[in-house]
Amino acid sequence: MFCFLTDVGVMHFGRITSLLLIILMLSSFIMTDISTAEDTIENLVVAEFHIAFVTSTSLNLEIIMDAQKLTTDATYNADGIKSASELNLGAFSLLLYQMLDRQLSEIFKNADIVNFTMPIFDGDKFIEKLNVELTSSYFGMNTSVNANNFINGVLDMDAVIAYNFNFQAEPGWNNTYTITLLSSMNRPYTNGKIVGNGVQWKVENENGDKSNISADK
Repeated sequence: MFCFLTDVGVMHFGRITSLLLIILMLSSFIMTDISTAEDTIENLVVAEFHIAFVTSTSLNLEIIMDAQKLTTDATYNADGIKSASELNLGAFSLLLYQMLDRQLSEIFKNADIVNFTMPIFDGDKFIEKLNVELTSSYFGMNTSVNANNFINGVLDMDAVIAYNFNFQAEPGWNNTYTITLLSSMNRPYTNGKIVGNGVQWKVENENGDKSNISADK
């Protein structure tokens, strides 16, 4: 079978080819633009999580957040955050609360998070203080078991309790977790860094590529 292209046909074919090339180039540009937008980190926060054991199942947390970039109605840098109006500071506190809630819910899954409110801005950093109660469900025990009595009883017998925390970091967050232990809590093994009478881990997720770390104590 033979196919003949007239001059008109060749011109028409050339226009179609050119049109297809333009469409492909535009599609590539649009997809690249969408990908870049999706990969943009909207918030940058350097946070210190200070976790202190009060008992073997009761923890006090103080979280200090240095917000370097926050995105609400617009994107604000560190200077813009520090000089923001009360209304904008309220929006920043709500945003940080929501991001903290996601992280804490994963770290202390099945535990009771108490006194958790929106962080307070002290003129330089945002501060959050709260309490966590590690329940029988957190330890994978029957809910009829009193976790505090059981764990403390085990420690009184000089036994070793292994804790595992799935420490988190939201995209754009660089987190340092420091756990201060009770004197009765032995430390025969940990994959963290020994700092005084505590243990420290870092989860750096500034680029959105490392969201968690398994911390053993």
